[in-house]
Amino acid sequence: MYLLYAPVEKFGILPGKANLFTEEVTFFQNVALCEKKHWRDFFCDQGIEDITPDSIRKRGRLSPPHKIMISIFGGWGDTLMTTPVIAALKEQYPSAQIHVACPHTAAQIFQNNPNVNMLVSATPFCAGEMVSLYDEIIDFAGVIIWDKNSKKIPAVDLHFQRAGLPVPKETEKKRERLYLTAHERSKTGKFFSDVEIDPDRDKIIALHNRASSLVRSWPEEYTIELAKKLAENDLKVIILGDNPLTEKIPLLLPDTPENTNPDNVNPPPYNLCECPECKKKLRLSHTTAHKNIHYLTGKSDMIFTAAVLERCSLLIGVDSSIMHASDAVDIPSLSLTGPFPDNLRCEYFRRHKNITAKMDCAPCFSHKGECEKGVPSPCMLTIKPEDVFNEAIDYLMELGIL
Repeated sequence: MYLLYAPVEKFGILPGKANLFTEEVTFFQNVALCEKKHWRDFFCDQGIEDITPDSIRKRGRLSPPHKIMISIFGGWGDTLMTTPVIAALKEQYPSAQIHVACPHTAAQIFQNNPNVNMLVSATPFCAGEMVSLYDEIIDFAGVIIWDKNSKKIPAVDLHFQRAGLPVPKETEKKRERLYLTAHERSKTGKFFSDVEIDPDRDKIIALHNRASSLVRSWPEEYTIELAKKLAENDLKVIILGDNPLTEKIPLLLPDTPENTNPDNVNPPPYNLCECPECKKKLRLSHTTAHKNIHYLTGKSDMIFTAAVLERCSLLIGVDSSIMHASDAVDIPSLSLTGPFPDNLRCEYFRRHKNITAKMDCAPCFSHKGECEKGVPSPCMLTIKPEDVFNEAIDYLMELGIL
């Protein structure tokens, strides 16, 4: 419960009973009681003051919420960061129905989540229209970009604060979560069979060099050089992502039934492309620099990628959704970071190491698509493949994998 005040100098003297912005909150002579944190945050953004006494703030809600809507319209990595918060909400309000409104592309992250009762595929506008249907609405938009503490506090903690929850003391309760079913895991069998990898015997290293923003990406040439070094040491390498990589030569296979992509293909396609001439979806075959280097390319969804990732011994990658997925499926990771300090994103990972770029301008906290000093980002160029290889081998030995 919150006590709000509409400053007279901005809103004037309101009549005995007045609604500002919404009929859900009524002001009586410039003062209102507001139960929803969503509206409290909205009103404060409009210049309303929160004057809630500590005695009221400590009491919290007058009654537990029956329906909570979580609004998430960020990237996959941002979306994964909400999963420990949703678990905490369910623990605090076990009888509440928790509905998640998100783009359909992100819905798969929650499809097996036991703490989510309903998924609503929506746009931000549609989510706004549903506000009155819920007892509480938590909107995670812009948490890691606009929050004033985003340069000091781990992103997961910011999500707890946005939800109005205390940050748990236990690290385990702050870890991101992704729930895979046995059926989803079984779908990876064909991929491993095609690339002749035995996940139960082989040591598999996943590489991911491309973030959603180029400013955080690692050069493709460096990725291939690292892949070769790992492959030459009898490690199986899977390069994740759908960006073309140096020395990966695509070959379109004949347009036969087993090579085309019907919509019901199972498992989800991991090596498909569209012919620029006939526009047909065809399987993509690759020649690689080494027999131990393989590619998980195309439009593979998050769940299939995570299921493959779960069978790997280590992920080496940049600050991206794949990095967050690695801890969500509980595999070790080695991150390569420049624009953002690693602890702001990966503070609560269970098995994790980091190599940080060494430049005077890093970290710059830039969310821009490209670094103004060049592409690739000069700071990411300071992370050399040889150094990453040595750190990876040392880490694999520390983990007892080698």
